[in-house]
Parts: sequence; C-alpha cells; structure tokens
Amino acid sequence: MAGPSAKRAPGRNLLWQTLHTLSFAIIGQVTQVVAGVVYARILGPAGKGILSYAVTIVVLSMTIADGIRQAIAYEIGTEHENQRRVFGTALEALTLIAFAGVFVWLGLMRIGPHPEVYPVVGVAFTTSLFLNGFIGLYLVHNLVERTNAVYLAATILMSLGGAVGVWLFKMSPLGIVAVMAFANLLAAGFLLRGAIVLAGGAPIFRSPGLLGRHLRFAGTVALASTITYLALRVDVFLVSARLPAASLGLYTLALGSGELMWQLGRAAGTAAFGRIATLPREESIALTARLTRSVILVQSVVAIALFVVGPWLITRVYGSAFTESGAVMRIALPGLVVYSATSILAQFFSLKEGRPRIAVAVELFSLTLCVVVTMITVGRFGIAGAAAAKTLAYFTSFAVASAIFVRRTGVSVFDVLIPRREDLDGLVQLVRARLPSRGL
Repeated sequence: MAGPSAKRAPGRNLLWQTLHTLSFAIIGQVTQVVAGVVYARILGPAGKGILSYAVTIVVLSMTIADGIRQAIAYEIGTEHENQRRVFGTALEALTLIAFAGVFVWLGLMRIGPHPEVYPVVGVAFTTSLFLNGFIGLYLVHNLVERTNAVYLAATILMSLGGAVGVWLFKMSPLGIVAVMAFANLLAAGFLLRGAIVLAGGAPIFRSPGLLGRHLRFAGTVALASTITYLALRVDVFLVSARLPAASLGLYTLALGSGELMWQLGRAAGTAAFGRIATLPREESIALTARLTRSVILVQSVVAIALFVVGPWLITRVYGSAFTESGAVMRIALPGLVVYSATSILAQFFSLKEGRPRIAVAVELFSLTLCVVVTMITVGRFGIAGAAAAKTLAYFTSFAVASAIFVRRTGVSVFDVLIPRREDLDGLVQLVRARLPSRGL
C-alpha cells in the first residue's frame, strides 16, 4: 500500500492547521494553568514540587513515543510500507517498551528520590506511551484537527478532575497522577479505534524484518527525544536532588510560565509533521526553514511581553510565596525563545533525511553542557543559576542544529533566522478566506 501524499487532505491549509493546533493547545494550557493554581495554593510549594517531579517522569513517555510516531511516518510517508503492517509493528514495539518499563519502575523504587511516586507514575507512563505512540498514523494523513480534539478532551478531563479532587476531596499529588492515567487511557482507546480505519483494517502483527527495522529507527529517534527531554529537564532533577522541595516548586513554576510560549512551535511542528515526511526534499527544506524563522519571530515578541508582565502575573495569580519564580523566569526566557525551533529542525533530520542520529549528537552535547553548568551554578546561585545554565544550553543546541541544517541543505543562515514578507502572505490569505464576505 503506498504511503499517503502530503496533498491527500485537500483544503487543509498548513497555517490553518497550525492555528487550529495552537488554539486547542492554548485552551488546554489555560485549563492546566487553572488546575495548577489550585494545586499550588492547596498543596503549597512542597506538594507542587512532588507533583511536578511525577509529571516530569510521565511526560518522558512522550519522548519515547516520539520514536514510534516518527518511525510510522518515515515508513509510510518515505518508504511506502503497508500501513496495516506498520501499525501492527508499532503496537508490538509499544508493548515491548511498556513491559521493559516495569523493571525500570522497580529499580527506581529502590534507588530514586520520592519512591512512593513510582507505582502510580508507572501506570500513567504506560497509558501516555500508547496514547502518543501510534498518533503518527493520524499525522501522516494530516488529520491534525482530530488529534487536537482528543488531546484537548484528555487535558480537560485530567486537569479539571485533578483540581476538583484536590479542592473537594483533599487528593494527594499521586491521586492527581492517577486521574492523568485514566484520562490518557480513555483517549488512547478512542484513537486506537480510528487508527484501525485509517490503516485500512486490523493491524498485521509479526511482519518479518519490519519490527527490527522499526525498533532501530524508533530507538534512535526516541534516544534523541529522550536526550532532548533530559536536556530540558535535567536541571529539574538536579534542583530536586540539591535543593529543598519548595525550591523545586518555585523553579518548575518559573519554567512552566516561560514555556507557555512554546505552544506555537509545537503547533507548527505538529501541523507540518506529515508534510515534512511526504513532500519532495526541496519543498520539505523550504518548509522547515520557513517554520523555524517564523516560530523564532513570534516567540521573541511573546517573550518580551512575558519579561515585562510575567513576574507581576505570577505573584498575583499564585501568591507572594511564588514571587521568586518571576525573576527566574526572566533568566530562562532568552533560551526558551530559540529552543522550541530546534525540534522542527530535528524533525526534518529524522522524517526526511532518515538521520535521527544527528539529533542524538546535538542533544547529547546540549545535555552534557546543561549538566556541567547546572552543577557549577546551582550550589552557589540556587535556582537562578539553574535557569542561566538552561539558557546557555538552549542557545548552544539551536546554534549547532541550525549549522548542520544549513550545511546539509545548502540554504543560508538568513533563510533559517530572518523572516520574510511572504511568510505573512499565508496569514493574510487565511484571514480573508475565513472572514465572511460583506460585499466590499
């Protein structure tokens, strides 16, 4: 069965799908922020710190699932493998990973900090793994709106369910994680039914040679994504190990506030996922460069606004106990502006070039730099030092990824960094198409 074309879904404009993804992500983010305020005010900095630690581990499943998601897109979009076989192989791979995770949780219960969190975290990790794993089948068909709706429903269920549980029933941080696991399970079950239709029938298991190839590709992508996530969150683990739980709560709130602007980069990457995999190489290169420079431009504008009003909002919303988070957020903002664009470049390396090892090398360097600098600064400067280390690592990672992209594709640095007037044409056309005509 041939892979789907990037033009298979007529009328689905990339910018429209980006805005659709962004709007749904913002709604979900607002829901999470409201729930986070409830958690912070009722659980306090210490309880917020434990919850953030547990959620950080659960979100790690998304980086592992990213390997399966990209392997699906590469095998269907570039290699044109039979979709039912690819789907079955992906489910086999996810099952093997979930089984291996049992031994990880048992080990962490013996040696990791906060051992009480791992049984519940393990369940939430598994449900999140399956939810995010086979989503590549939807994205390679450009069915972005459908996945947006399912993710939003799951986010609302877990956020509001957790907030109500904490507010009315004094639920512990682990109870919140259990609600997350339940919401992910429902969403995964719903998407699984639709994936069977997309693949053209029930998944075909035990495809000779495909599982090994799938696991190798997915493993490399997952390694890159995991290293990326560790580079994003290794400072959280170091702060957790070296500073009190209250400091961890302040630090994670600062990062979470600044990372709100990442929704644009994630929306653009999600909307372009199938196109980058299926478009001809030159068109894929042009699309990747355009998305990268556009994301940096818009996030720079948002970052300026956050720098000015962010600390004031944090204090007013979360309370004076979290005042320090505002200053720390300002230190992290410059790095946050450029880093989300790195994932778009990494997506091109994997989906179109078939070279996920490039992302592994870039992120491993970034991770090492973040660990070394954080270890040096956190003891002396506290959470402000950790934020400074993160900014340095983010800038370095983006600079290296951009240099590799430029060298491999032949485009100029200006193509990646400097916005063009035509980048706005799609927005103007979209607005004109969506506004009702008034006979003018």
